[in-house]
This record gives sequence, C-alpha cells and structure tokens, in this order.
Amino acid sequence: QTLSTQVDSAAAGSSVSSSFDSETTEQNLQETGASLNRITTSFSEDTQNVQIDASYSQTNPSEETPELSEQTEAEAISYANVDTTASDEAIERVEFEFSVSRERLAQNDLSPDEVALYRFNDGEYEEYDAAIGSEGDDRVTYTAEVPGLSVFAIGEETDQVTTTATPEPDTDTPEPDTDTP
Repeated sequence: QTLSTQVDSAAAGSSVSSSFDSETTEQNLQETGASLNRITTSFSEDTQNVQIDASYSQTNPSEETPELSEQTEAEAISYANVDTTASDEAIERVEFEFSVSRERLAQNDLSPDEVALYRFNDGEYEEYDAAIGSEGDDRVTYTAEVPGLSVFAIGEETDQVTTTATPEPDTDTPEPDTDTP
C-alpha cells in the first residue's frame, strides 16, 4: 500500500501531513499486526513540486536494504519505504505515527515501551526513540521523529549504546615540598 503526497509549494518552516485512511490502518493492523498511520514532513527551506511516496509492508520493501536483523539485534515488525523528490537539505525533520497491535507485541514478547523506529541511512540502521502517543485495548500508537526519509523498520528497541574511549587517569604523583620554612 502506498500513500502518495504531491506538494506544489511549501515555505521554509512549514510542514505537510499525510495519513492512511482508518480503513487501511485497520486492515494493516489485522493482517500484519502493525500499521503506518501518518507522516508529517517539515521543510527547512522553500520547496516546490515535491513528491512523497510512502509504502507500508510487513516485509522489507527494498532489495538494496538489508533486513533489520542482519545489522541489529532487533527483529522487524514491519517496514516502510519513503521516497521523495525533495533534497535531504530541504527536509528539516519527519514525524512518523504508527501503531502496533497488542497481539503482535505479545507474539514478539515485547512490552509497549520496547518498540523503536529504525532508519536505514548511509548503509546502516539508526535507532530512534518511539514515544507512546496513546494506548488502546487492541493497539499502542507511537510517534518517532527522524531527520530524513528512506527505508524504515518498526522493531524491538535495542538500547544500543555508542561507547567512547575513557581518558587514561593521571598517575603522576606530585613531588612533595621539601623546603624548610
């Protein structure tokens, strides 16, 4: 399923929001256990004639993009591929709203706060925090903000921490003052 948005003109600082209709969202939740609900694209510069195409799938939509589990410790719940004619510089940020069914969370042995959004960028997946927007009896709805568009995966949060080198402690002992007063 593809959500296509044509932006004739957008000023810097403005945003455009596109949503799947509620019938499509419900169908995706029933068939795949998750759904892409809405994408809001904010522009950093004036743009014209921009096309944004977002496709949602339970499986990886791109032959050039590896599976999420090939690069991270996370299993994917679903994928979205977002193509645009806008330059990377023209996009300030993108907010995704998506839902995961409680049944799918249980199947993956996840609590609602263990879900993240991954963006495939420069040859690797980057993990972004998915904030819980609302919780219902049958689903949890999340929002996540990312800096650009590409292929995305909804998956388990891994809390991968980037480590940095710790500086060596100063082991020089100062010489005692031996002068007699």
